Amino acid sequence: MKYSLLFSFILLCTFLTSQENARDKASDSWLIADNVNLRESPKNGKILTNLPIASKIKVLGPAESPNKDWLKVVYTKGKKKITGYLLDEFIAEKTLMNKETNTIFLFRTMGMEKNKWGFLRPKIQLRVAKNHKELSKVFFDGENEDSYYLKINDGKGLEGVQNIISVDFPQECCACPTGILYFFWNGNKIIHAFSVYDGVDVPAFGRTALIYPEDNGGLSNSIIELNYSGSYGEGEMERDVIEDVQTTFHYWDSKAEKLNVIFPHPEQKK
Repeated sequence: MKYSLLFSFILLCTFLTSQENARDKASDSWLIADNVNLRESPKNGKILTNLPIASKIKVLGPAESPNKDWLKVVYTKGKKKITGYLLDEFIAEKTLMNKETNTIFLFRTMGMEKNKWGFLRPKIQLRVAKNHKELSKVFFDGENEDSYYLKINDGKGLEGVQNIISVDFPQECCACPTGILYFFWNGNKIIHAFSVYDGVDVPAFGRTALIYPEDNGGLSNSIIELNYSGSYGEGEMERDVIEDVQTTFHYWDSKAEKLNVIFPHPEQKK
């Protein structure tokens, strides 16, 4: 049986949603704020201890009304377990970890704003911490109000890049906003390097493929971006057709900490 690109896209979204929901149900959470007071009771309760950024806690549930913005949590200090309360806004909603470097990437949505087309976009903070010390932070706009999905890779052969973080906002409907934001971590600074915007507006579709230096066909210190566009076949026996492919060469300038579009690439065969 032939699966269309659209059907494959739907299957992928279903898989990602189930994976993300599984992560959301995890009992362990991490603080995205620093110097957080863990209190005996909400608001003005006795301070039990002070917690640094990236402290690991277990959330037991929300405090009783009227303090629903507070959470009851357990913090483990050595062999001692401390139960107390802290504000929900201090907890990361999503996290990524690089266990080799003991680096943690913490994400939290700060609020929603409408873009010029009337779509709601989240304002998100990303903080990077190591050994309970904040190393870098950045604030960025998401692409839609739906949940987003995270992925972490190594530097893929890019000079000075330790990790590549992708933040994926899947398309909610045909012609709805979508996009994947890519961040580079160089050990000192988190950099919003570039974004790609794929999508579907049946029968048309657009897709992006990225080729990194360590990939087959890759070029040194560069990202090759291939943008495919085409249309879906209308009948069961009709093939999906790629009608156009655009190629962009992004050269990573590690000193300036940015990607530059170059054409042609110096290593490209003429």
